[in-house]
Amino acid sequence: MIEIERKFILRDAAVISELKARDIGTEQKEVTQIYVKITPLEEIRFREASGVFTITQKSGIGLAREENESETDAKSFKKALKSAVAAPIKKTRFLFKLDGVACNVDIFHGVLEGLVTFEAEFASEREVAEFNPPEFIAAHIASEVTEDERYKNKNLA
Repeated sequence: MIEIERKFILRDAAVISELKARDIGTEQKEVTQIYVKITPLEEIRFREASGVFTITQKSGIGLAREENESETDAKSFKKALKSAVAAPIKKTRFLFKLDGVACNVDIFHGVLEGLVTFEAEFASEREVAEFNPPEFIAAHIASEVTEDERYKNKNLA
């Protein structure tokens, strides 16, 4: 599967209140991510999100990357934790849709406290070109970091 997304840094988490005020339903998950492989072109990540465990392999750089994800179990997650190549990332994720586009806001914890991001995922690069964040989100955007490798989660770890 190809992952096509745009990523933005938000000034703060106030956008969550904006979503609620507009009756945009969100699903909240507590997330822990660990990486067992990080190279410039590839990453292997284990994630626990509110009791659901997954393993994901991503490859490539930029706007569109190859992504393969499957479910795993707590035992595999704990084993991977012992062989992590970076610090775990802990965050609260709010999932929602805007005009059919899958979006999320991540509020990071621990050493990344204060970092808040907004991501929108697309089915095609054409959709990316047509997407403009709605004004109530755009008002909270500090910068777009889609192409900034420093803000890939593997590098934040």
